[in-house]
Amino acid sequence: MSPLLPYRRSSGGFTLIELLVVVAIIGLLASLSMPAFQQARLRARSMQCGSNLRQIGVAVLSAAQDNDNKYPKINDPLGNYYPDDSTVKNLADSLQPYGITGTVLRCPADVLASNYYKQYGCSYMWCPMSDDETTNLISLYRGQNIFQVSSARVRIVTDYDTVHFNRYNTLYADGHVTVRYK
Repeated sequence: MSPLLPYRRSSGGFTLIELLVVVAIIGLLASLSMPAFQQARLRARSMQCGSNLRQIGVAVLSAAQDNDNKYPKINDPLGNYYPDDSTVKNLADSLQPYGITGTVLRCPADVLASNYYKQYGCSYMWCPMSDDETTNLISLYRGQNIFQVSSARVRIVTDYDTVHFNRYNTLYADGHVTVRYK
């Protein structure tokens, strides 16, 4: 061995500086990817909400078939739509015979935001435009005029609030679900 060459250990291990540089690079990459992971998680919650709404749509259509093809009358959680009719149930009680449970009525994003599920027992709001209407055509009343509209254009269930990227999921009377902007 020549005396001019620097002494070097032959253990093959990393120095402390090398280890710190690697840890810093991993930390930097992790911090850059965190927003992407969070967005993916929020999208997954929105997709789960859409799946819940589709299940509610199947239950609503089943209830309509049992009721001469008429959509059920469903009250809001506070009983504002039909205050004098004690036979009209809320969304959870009306659809419970068709397999709708509390997990389907809970939007994963609502539980993290305003938590309507905790307040009302349901994260979704029934839109009373289709109450007691047939599943083929729905009559909308505006003043003295009556409009017949397709069931693909009438919202029947929607999120209470914009909990999905400042948007909300909506179930239409024909069973399809879309994401709507506020």
